[in-house]
Amino acid sequence: MISNVAILGISATAIFDIYLIFIQPRIFKTPFAGFALVGRWVGYFPKGKFAHQSLAGMAPVPHEQLLGWIVHYAVGMAFADILLMVWPGWLAAPTLGPAMMIGIASAAAPFCLMQPAFGSGFFASRTSNPGQVRLRTLVSHMVFGLSLAAAGLLMAAIL
Repeated sequence: MISNVAILGISATAIFDIYLIFIQPRIFKTPFAGFALVGRWVGYFPKGKFAHQSLAGMAPVPHEQLLGWIVHYAVGMAFADILLMVWPGWLAAPTLGPAMMIGIASAAAPFCLMQPAFGSGFFASRTSNPGQVRLRTLVSHMVFGLSLAAAGLLMAAIL
């Protein structure tokens, strides 16, 4: 049987992906790149390499796009798990507040972990347009919070 955490995380991440693929590129005029760099980053872990001067300049790893998508969904489930651990009864009566708090808090992962590890610096400080990258990151994680709430409401209606 699939757990509520898995259903919530996968559903919220799928809703979030609609934004990432179809809406964000129109708003920010940047194409959707997929998750190959996430896969490349994780693909270098077995070699003991966790941070890079420029991850984009590193040699690709086998199946990095697929690996990136798997990691993306695993992270979505992890944040769903955090939501349900912090607010155990939330799924019985989902509300926007807790989901948005998790969504906004989840922006810490790219700001403080992924962007520095990819060579982009803390809070995208080494990118060509840090302000736009920061805004795009924050907005997308707010959308993930909305996606958690939407998925929770759908689950509550079905269950």
